[in-house]
Parts: sequence; C-alpha cells; structure tokens
Amino acid sequence: NVSRISVNPQQIPFDIKLQKWIHMQLDPTSISLDKGYVRDKQIMFEPDSVVVSGPKSVVMLINNILKVKVPFKGIDKNFDESLNLNYYLNNPLLKLSHDKVNVKFNVRKRQKSNGR
Repeated sequence: NVSRISVNPQQIPFDIKLQKWIHMQLDPTSISLDKGYVRDKQIMFEPDSVVVSGPKSVVMLINNILKVKVPFKGIDKNFDESLNLNYYLNNPLLKLSHDKVNVKFNVRKRQKSNGR
C-alpha cells in the first residue's frame, strides 16, 4: 500500500549563503614540559593543516591559524598523541576537514651549562 501525497506550494523558502573554505595552519598553544626538559627539534602535525568550511560571513571572522591544545602537563618523554579538534567548532555552521590531528615531538633533558 503506497500513498501518494501531492504538495504544490506557491513558495518554498530557503536560505542560500556564500560558502568559503580556508586552509588553517596548526600551531601548538600550550605545551607544558617538565622542569629541566626541552623540546628537541620541531613539532610534527599530521595532517599539517586543516580546511575549515562554512558560510563566508562566518569563515571570514576566524583566524587562519588553528591553536592546537595539548592537554598534558609536565611532559618528560617523547610525545605522540592524537588530539581532538572538535573544541574549535563552537559554531555548528563550521566544518573541519579533520576531527583529529596527530601531534608528535621529542623531548630531552636540558644540558647543564658548565659556566663557560
């Protein structure tokens, strides 16, 4: 039994907004190393950038650098973790190309200076 419903409205309202995409570079904001430790070499991100898309009026308001929050304190060993980027989506109209980013960096004990 199939029923057929015909709808013939005079108007169908909908809202069209211009869409915009931007590539965002990733930047670590808060890497907290344990006392006496330093980061060895640079931080690696995989992917190294994300694409943000949404209505042009909303996308134009955001910065082109995404601050990656590293939620660990006192890091004293090499770091290789997958971190969520969902916290950034405080606007349901924005979409990220990736939900997570892998953050990797090495740490080492700071060398003590010998007074020279």
